[in-house]
Amino acid sequence: MILSPNRKTKEALKTVFAAPPPLHKKEFLQKTAPIPAKLSLFSFLLVQLRYIRKRVWILAALIFGFLFSVSFILSADRIWALSAFTPLLALLTVAETGRSEIYEMAELEMATRFSLRSVLLARLCILGLNNLFLLGLLFPVSLAGSHIPSLRAVLCIATPFLLTSFACLCIVRRRRERESIYLCVGVTACISFFTFGLRLSAPRFHLLAVCRYLTGYRHLLSISQSDPTGGTDMELLIDRVSKQYKNRIAVDRVSLRLTEGVHGLLGENGAGKTTLMRMLCGILTPTGGTISFDGADVGEEAYRARLGYLPQDFGYYPEFRADDFLRYLSALKGIPKKQAKEKAAELLELVSLSDAAHKKIKTFSGGMKQRLGIAQALLNDPDLLILDEPTAGLDPGERVRFRDLIEQLGKHSIVLLSTHIVSDIEHIADQVLMMKDGQIIYQGKWDEKRGDLETFYLEQFKKQQSGMKREAQQ
Repeated sequence: MILSPNRKTKEALKTVFAAPPPLHKKEFLQKTAPIPAKLSLFSFLLVQLRYIRKRVWILAALIFGFLFSVSFILSADRIWALSAFTPLLALLTVAETGRSEIYEMAELEMATRFSLRSVLLARLCILGLNNLFLLGLLFPVSLAGSHIPSLRAVLCIATPFLLTSFACLCIVRRRRERESIYLCVGVTACISFFTFGLRLSAPRFHLLAVCRYLTGYRHLLSISQSDPTGGTDMELLIDRVSKQYKNRIAVDRVSLRLTEGVHGLLGENGAGKTTLMRMLCGILTPTGGTISFDGADVGEEAYRARLGYLPQDFGYYPEFRADDFLRYLSALKGIPKKQAKEKAAELLELVSLSDAAHKKIKTFSGGMKQRLGIAQALLNDPDLLILDEPTAGLDPGERVRFRDLIEQLGKHSIVLLSTHIVSDIEHIADQVLMMKDGQIIYQGKWDEKRGDLETFYLEQFKKQQSGMKREAQQ
């Protein structure tokens, strides 16, 4: 006996299998973001000051209080005691500036307007000035009653501090893991233990410190002198771009000219899609060739100011909530604070994350994180939008909504979307690109009258493989 579903069951089934609601975002998409105003050096430092964690200042104050107490307790060895504990301030600075590598945020930060280098220099400048202020307060107290010359006392304090900074920065740069901070702690402890026996007079270290601060200041000053402006005609030129890793060529002399529209890049895993996209965002440096957008080189701020990028995998700082994450990246993209708050709210609504705006990202599912990644890529209303496997982790309904959004964005910007799933681009791409073994094997507009794109895609790969076999036999 077959029971017919009741009324409530029918309504529930209808809700589950109903098509996703249409996207009514024309007003949102038609908005044109004004070119971000130039930031002075002081304004840029203030922006970065907001994103240094409170615990850093608290720990710095505790270290200062401890050193101040030690300076009064000890008499003869005040300078060497101060020298032994200054590496703790260096460790604190490196731990804060190295968070980008530790939590895998570096790739997103490198693709923003001011680039990761400027951000790190700003943070080093802020924390360096703070350390300089604290040491400046402690130095007269430690020097009182001591027979050590002032210059030698300065060198005794600066040597372990700079040595710790250099060693910890190298560890964080090479390891790029959360466990690297434990190695930094170990190195700091070793340097502190051996500092009491250190009787080193090395003017080179002192000169190196001055040179580093001056170099960082000059680079930060260049931020306020740059003026990111873009042309009216959008054109991304990729001219014979290659990338080689030792004995393997990941991208082999790729040349493309992309204009407004959606450009779908198809290719199997390992074809070189991600490497090409990282070069287009300035994250990787090409072995050969050039990349420019409306005349601006990929390494220039004018290029990055108009760029939106979603990497295949991206990290986040563990204390960040969804709205914190968007406002932080807005600051790196040069968006004013008030405008950033409004934009973050709009984008969270666009990707259906308004209810989760104040939740920590570490509690998000894979699909929610991916939608947040899509939102951050749209923060600055980019003219060049690069998306690497953007539909990974999205459910079928979200995929449909995302494809509709990309189709609308392609009407007034250049969208390059990489995927190995043909259905993601079959109906929205103005141009289809196919990549295999680091080379573009097909480029052209796809017409549905020609048949199924997936069948054609597989045929192209078979032709490529058969051609390679014939060359090998000959």
